[in-house]
Amino acid sequence: MASWLARVEPDGTRTLAFLVLWRGTPGWFARGGGNGSSGGGNCRLYHRTLTRGDVQLQLEFDSDTRFVTISQAPLDPRTGLATIQKKQIELRDQNVILVDGVDDAKGPQIVGTLRVEPALPPGRPPLDIGETLRQSPEIVSFLRCDTRMDDPLMQKMVDTVCARVLGQ
Repeated sequence: MASWLARVEPDGTRTLAFLVLWRGTPGWFARGGGNGSSGGGNCRLYHRTLTRGDVQLQLEFDSDTRFVTISQAPLDPRTGLATIQKKQIELRDQNVILVDGVDDAKGPQIVGTLRVEPALPPGRPPLDIGETLRQSPEIVSFLRCDTRMDDPLMQKMVDTVCARVLGQ
């Protein structure tokens, strides 16, 4: 799963501010209850909350400091309570964050950062981030497109997404 923020300049060009790639156990994003997302911000601060099944992920980005804060709030089905675990990283000149273990009880782990070309392809939203992802062999490897799913419908969805990312 990917979350990103792009700036749109007055001339219409779009620039990637940051991209977070979320990874967990195979099919983590389709397990459990409902899915949802919300987000917002202003010219300086941006926040996003993503709920996938029993996992709630949050990120905050401060464009002035280039700090990103990533949180996981696993929901305990018995109590309905969440324990938020926060990680903070300064992007500096990087614009991609690789996060693994999003569905792990220990919480998400930032396993790397890197930089991709921030200029995004022209076009109308929704933005196809696939071209940006395939720039980087590290990103392609991180995505684990060769992982097989037990559920044939899930496998078909993953194959479709991976084909798009890999430009096939």
